[in-house]
Amino acid sequence: MRVYWLDANVYIQAANGPYPFDLAPKFWMFLDEQLQAGRIRSPKMVFEEVTDYDDFLAKWAKQRRQMGLGVTANRDVQDCFGRIVNYVYANYAQHHAEEFCRGGDGWVIAHAMAMGDDGIVVTHETLRSAKGKIKVPTICDVFAVRWINLYEMLRDLGFKF
Repeated sequence: MRVYWLDANVYIQAANGPYPFDLAPKFWMFLDEQLQAGRIRSPKMVFEEVTDYDDFLAKWAKQRRQMGLGVTANRDVQDCFGRIVNYVYANYAQHHAEEFCRGGDGWVIAHAMAMGDDGIVVTHETLRSAKGKIKVPTICDVFAVRWINLYEMLRDLGFKF
């Protein structure tokens, strides 16, 4: 089964942008359904990033941690993360590598990477976003991990308003 690994920016931008909880409850119900079905997941580090504030998104996420919003890395994922870290430190300035490795981005990629063709990273980052920052799509491309944005995932999963 294909599993979509969501980056923190997907949740944050959805809640603060096109899908606020009060205006788009159907979107959040859809995410609930997909979590329960095991089609979407996020690593523990993404959970920590999303729950770092005391807002509605944090409360929503905390209620869904056991459903797949805080997946702990197994040995395969840890090995993939190690490969990513080694690559990042070998190819980028140390301060950029440290920033990348401190957050959840590497873990999102590692979880998807460990699943082979069944793991897909979902992010709002693009190859052109955030100049100077190590971008999720760039690292995905290095390790041949498929990446898409939220709207592509919604289409793949058949979401309709």
